[in-house]
Amino acid sequence: MFIRRPLGLAVAALFALPVSAADFTNTYFFGDSLTDSGYFKPALTAGGAGALVTAGYAGKFTTNPGPVWSEALAAKLGTTAAPSNTAGGTNYAQGGARINATPGFGGSVATAATPITTQVGNYLAAHGGAADANALYAMWGGANDIFWAVTPVAGGGGGLAASALPGFVLTTVSQQVAAIEALKNAGAKYIIVPSLPNMGRTPAALAAGPTSAAGLTQLSSSYNGQLFGQIAAKGLNVIPLDTYNLLTEVQANAAAYGFSNPGTGVACLTSASNPTGTSLLCGAPGTTVANPQEYMFADGVHPTTRTHAVVADYAYSMLMAPQQIGMLAETPVRTRSALTNTLLDQGMESPTKPSRAWANANGGKLKYDESSEFAGADGTPFGLTIGYDTRTKLGGLGIAFNANGYNPDLGGNGGSYSQTELNVSMYGGMIFGQLGVSFAGTLGYLEYDVDRNVTLGSVTRTMTGTTEGTNISAALQAFYQLQSGKMTHGPVLGLTAQRVQVDGYDEDKEGGASTALTYGQQTRQSVIGRVAYQLSYDATSFIPYGRIGYEYDFVDTQDREISVGLPSLYAGKFSLPAGEVDKGAATAQLGSRFHLSKQLAAWIELNGAFGRESISDYGLNGGLRYAF
Repeated sequence: MFIRRPLGLAVAALFALPVSAADFTNTYFFGDSLTDSGYFKPALTAGGAGALVTAGYAGKFTTNPGPVWSEALAAKLGTTAAPSNTAGGTNYAQGGARINATPGFGGSVATAATPITTQVGNYLAAHGGAADANALYAMWGGANDIFWAVTPVAGGGGGLAASALPGFVLTTVSQQVAAIEALKNAGAKYIIVPSLPNMGRTPAALAAGPTSAAGLTQLSSSYNGQLFGQIAAKGLNVIPLDTYNLLTEVQANAAAYGFSNPGTGVACLTSASNPTGTSLLCGAPGTTVANPQEYMFADGVHPTTRTHAVVADYAYSMLMAPQQIGMLAETPVRTRSALTNTLLDQGMESPTKPSRAWANANGGKLKYDESSEFAGADGTPFGLTIGYDTRTKLGGLGIAFNANGYNPDLGGNGGSYSQTELNVSMYGGMIFGQLGVSFAGTLGYLEYDVDRNVTLGSVTRTMTGTTEGTNISAALQAFYQLQSGKMTHGPVLGLTAQRVQVDGYDEDKEGGASTALTYGQQTRQSVIGRVAYQLSYDATSFIPYGRIGYEYDFVDTQDREISVGLPSLYAGKFSLPAGEVDKGAATAQLGSRFHLSKQLAAWIELNGAFGRESISDYGLNGGLRYAF
């Protein structure tokens, strides 16, 4: 999904094989109980909870046995998030973990948690000090540090004076940023960093009273501001998740998300098997659990599986957004091809008549499958072109005006967008005996209306935005005509250079501040070479023709990235690959011209490009031409 060479002169280069792209090679998680996928199961077994753990119900800080967000996100990406103390486990998170201090915070098991900075160190040590640049990483922490800072701990520690809290937060944030920087310096490119949720809106905080809740809210906000401020200042370019605003928005509209108790209630109730009602044992045989689908919280601070699913959906939407918006600059490369082919073909004939006026209409099918490379864009491009050309001493020369549109749906209920393009072109041709040359240059204006869907559990948000851009292309085609009776045939060589530029834009925040993104300017360049063989047969009143060939894009798209920002949280931006397009494809055109009178002619043509993985591209066009 997310991991995504120069113009060669040799014709053989046209037939070079494309390089396929890949998904994230793996997913690695660092953090505390919000991310822990069962690190303490072995310890619980050794501690006498074996029957519960063996049954597979306990060991995660949620409504067991349901997945936490790290497991749900990994499943969406085709990887896993097993605890690091199991074979092949890639989830280093441990409940109770603080950023850079011991003991951890929480019950007796959680106090033994490995700090997050050490978790990162353990990962790097296990991988020779190098982080896989094509893997996805996530680091969520800080909550236990704040809990420790405001809670006196038996035996000393914790419960800091109010005057000491700002310095403590600054130090802790700096330690987390250092851990992120260590991953970056080791080669990690894609790191998810969720913000702290509003800790003052948890059942435990609300039960402690308004003063305590307000204090935790203020500390959460301060931590987030300093964390993402330092990240932006250092230019670390992480993938942010604004869980502070996200979960606040969910709580404010809880019924739509299926929660009947979004604040004070908890799903894990006290029982003989779970006297404290901890989510670590929640759901095990003998424990008492209210309907976990109705509650946001499993216990006083930990989310239920349903809440974790919303967070996982949110994280996935952040990873998908660059692919989805990357289609805005990708699809004009294909939709322009219909106009370019028409202009080049008109240019081939322009030297044969003193003056001509013509009109052409086209429609077709352009579909990018939903895949690891593309978010999918499935629609029917259509257009109308009118042109006029005249013969000069050097050959034919003409001007054309075109309007076209494309309104695709994005895959996976990802939304849709409309692409409208207005173009003006110069075209023409020259004939030197059996050799002919045609050319076309086009300047286009693009306009987009975008509806990007974000699915969060049972709710789908539609994030809207508008933007515009330009599409400039120049094409040259040479053909050589051989005559065999009424049959005309010969080779065709062509080259089309194109540059699509789409302006950056902001999504409307009315859909939700946590999911409203901003996008940087994006560019898609293409230099397509074509080789083909064509033939036609003059049957007097009509001339059937056909052309079969191969095209190859010399511009590598694997490094094209989309820049994305999250204004509600983060002053910086992150980038993810837009998707790599197969370089080569077979092409075919099949049609016929009709002589309706001495001056009036018509044509109809079916065409397409075939062989690109995950892309279907074919069309039908027809027109009328009047020769003066």
